Amino acid sequence: MKHLMLSCLLLISSLLLTAQTKQISGKVVDENGSPIAGANIITKKLKQGAQTDKEGNFTLSVTGNPPYDLI
Repeated sequence: MKHLMLSCLLLISSLLLTAQTKQISGKVVDENGSPIAGANIITKKLKQGAQTDKEGNFTLSVTGNPPYDLI
């Protein structure tokens, strides 16, 4: 019984650790280094997204494990 309870506790702990939210931030610029406002940033695998502000900055909250391929 102790082993079953310990196994369940370890499983729940590992699920909680992998479900943590992480922040990815960056800046989208064109070839001249000028910011691009309104660009859509989407994670390929997770299908989560964000949009850049007027200065090309974005912050994306993601859950899951890397890699976070952005498109």
